Amino acid sequence: MTEQNLIKKIQQEFPQIKWKKYRYLTHGWDHDVIIFDGKLVFRIPKEKAKDLQSQLFNETQILKYLKNKLLVGLPDYQFIAKDKTFAGYPLLLGQELSPAKFKHLTIKEKHEFTKQLANFLTILHQTSKNIVNKYQVRTVNDQKNYTRLIANTEKFVFPKLKENEIKQIRNYLVEFKNSFKHSNVFIHNDLCWEHILWDKKEQKINIIDFSDQAWADPAGDFTGLWEYGDDFVKKVYKLYGGKKDNKFLYRSKLYYQQTPLFIMKDALCGCPCTFEQGYKMFKKRFKNLTIK
Repeated sequence: MTEQNLIKKIQQEFPQIKWKKYRYLTHGWDHDVIIFDGKLVFRIPKEKAKDLQSQLFNETQILKYLKNKLLVGLPDYQFIAKDKTFAGYPLLLGQELSPAKFKHLTIKEKHEFTKQLANFLTILHQTSKNIVNKYQVRTVNDQKNYTRLIANTEKFVFPKLKENEIKQIRNYLVEFKNSFKHSNVFIHNDLCWEHILWDKKEQKINIIDFSDQAWADPAGDFTGLWEYGDDFVKKVYKLYGGKKDNKFLYRSKLYYQQTPLFIMKDALCGCPCTFEQGYKMFKKRFKNLTIK
């Protein structure tokens, strides 16, 4: 759907919505976004991701279920297209809490942020399997994903790397394969700082973009938190009330180390990222990351 066609459909389905200006954002991986007057957000799956259209509706419904169970702010989808191809919600306040911005929080703010995030993960991960089934949340197949990861890495990434770098990755893949034993829970599955908003005025976290939600390893939701530093992750984990095991943080670090492999491959397949971004991340994470 083109920008103008989407605008027209929004006007037809929701004539009560008035605006003076809007921004049309296309840099997302799976969805395009329109923001009206900095107050209202509409999301629509990209043309190449039409399979996400049904998932978008299920996402809106499970968020309605979670709304009164979680203390953090969540997207409240008040506008859903009749054909369920796009949906909108009032813009959540706050700024993306990048690692640089996190460093400038006060000690009190960091404590509050840590506490709220741990509480969010604890409650989210307690979502029942019945709810997951009701809203058709996908179950992650570790073995299938691993097979795809190897095939894509060998086909797209290895031809761009040096022999010693390929060896590093092969050693990593062997270690990763041995980490599949874990229980599954309902997870956000893309809990990176770009999806964590800090409302400084209200001293509150808002979480966005649940499009990758899954029934999967709870350690997966700790993956992006390593950007804030090892001490932060350990503090969140200490407050976390979900099921724990002695390999929990170990697995989350393995997932963290895996991210640049995806970015390098996706960049070569036309996604909105660059191979250089992934390679730079690879050099940093495979050099500095100690897996214990």
